[in-house]
Amino acid sequence: MYYLKDIQPKTKSRNAHLAASFQESAINVLIKKSLLACKRKNSKQLLIGGGVAANNCLRQKFILAAGEAGINCFFPKIDLCMDNAAMVGGLAYFLYKHGARDNLYLNTQLNN
Repeated sequence: MYYLKDIQPKTKSRNAHLAASFQESAINVLIKKSLLACKRKNSKQLLIGGGVAANNCLRQKFILAAGEAGINCFFPKIDLCMDNAAMVGGLAYFLYKHGARDNLYLNTQLNN
């Protein structure tokens, strides 16, 4: 964001180019890491979810890259792609207000 703040002149085309470049880079990283995870886990199926799964460019690039890697890539319908960050933030606020605290060493493993 500081880059955008400092560039002169501030033009819509430059901002659009920067946003498109960021999107391209972010998608490429997501694809690379996702396909690497599939390879390491010997998985031939990949399900993409969350709000980002509604991005058409991401969908097209994932389908192409996964297909080339021999992996079936699945997406939910667009209207089912939601970002629940607001719900998570709302719950965190509620828990914090009620005294819930933890350190940075949270256990992310599910207990059976």
